[in-house]
Amino acid sequence: MATGKAVNQTSVYYGPSSSLYPSESSSVGPNETVTIVWQEGSWYYIEYFVGTTTTKKRMYIPTSPLSSISGSVTSRGLSGTTETSSPATTYAGPGPGYPVAGSVGTEQVTAYNETAGNYTFIQCDISGGQKKRAYIKTILVATEAHWMIA
Repeated sequence: MATGKAVNQTSVYYGPSSSLYPSESSSVGPNETVTIVWQEGSWYYIEYFVGTTTTKKRMYIPTSPLSSISGSVTSRGLSGTTETSSPATTYAGPGPGYPVAGSVGTEQVTAYNETAGNYTFIQCDISGGQKKRAYIKTILVATEAHWMIA
């Protein structure tokens, strides 16, 4: 993973678009060093500390506000499949060591080809036609076939 410095105060988002995904209502910078987990188009998926705490979050920011990039930035093209989730808490990183990002019900989600430990990166629909990306416990995401009675 690489690191970079957020030159200005920059809003963070639940996905790689400021129109399709809402802002997380927080920001990084100015002069804050963040870890770049991957690049997705013109957006970075970053991990950063929440204020002066030891708590970390993972969110998206545009690539332009980061400077002083150190290390190799991996480009990712996430592919996903439509799955059904069970009601669960979602997290702003792979597991309960990260802050809660919301919840999902028994609904259709996109399960991405990104897992960490027992957690899968998903995308779900939220109000206003927007979407949110977060992690959910992998066992709570099942293909349609698992729900069918043989």
